[in-house]
Amino acid sequence: MNFKVYGPYLLPRNERFVTNEKKKRQEFLNSLDEDVAGLSQACGCYVFLVGKKAWYVGMTGKNTFEKECFGAHKLNLYNRALQIKKSVPRLILIPGQTRKGKFTKPGKNGNKNIEMLERLLIGAALQHNKKLLNIRDAARLRKIRVPGFINTGQGGANAKAVRVFKTAIGL
Repeated sequence: MNFKVYGPYLLPRNERFVTNEKKKRQEFLNSLDEDVAGLSQACGCYVFLVGKKAWYVGMTGKNTFEKECFGAHKLNLYNRALQIKKSVPRLILIPGQTRKGKFTKPGKNGNKNIEMLERLLIGAALQHNKKLLNIRDAARLRKIRVPGFINTGQGGANAKAVRVFKTAIGL
């Protein structure tokens, strides 16, 4: 499955925090679809940014971006991040695409490719921001340590082996 990256899009706010006010949300969704036709109705992964860092990585395979990105739980996470880091809240959307280049539509069983991409994105985001707000998958990823790859610490690694390993996987 192919994915494309769109954004970052400024999220609607009231003062400092992200809002779900109907008018502002609709203006935001309209701006997405003006930028890329049908984007708000697609499904895939999304990354919530404050400043230049990811603070939450999400996915939707059973709903559209429109329905998923503005749920009460997501707004709470976005605004929690804004309490920690005062900056501009933005959203990157990464919709799946069919072989013909159309956006992937939600399905009742979700999408395994989207789920896999979300896990990969969470792992990458954790390396850049230890305060990432994801809970599912992130807790397990925080415990995995592989020298030169994820959660690297001091000691316990053969430096030559780590160099060869990193070259082998393209790091």
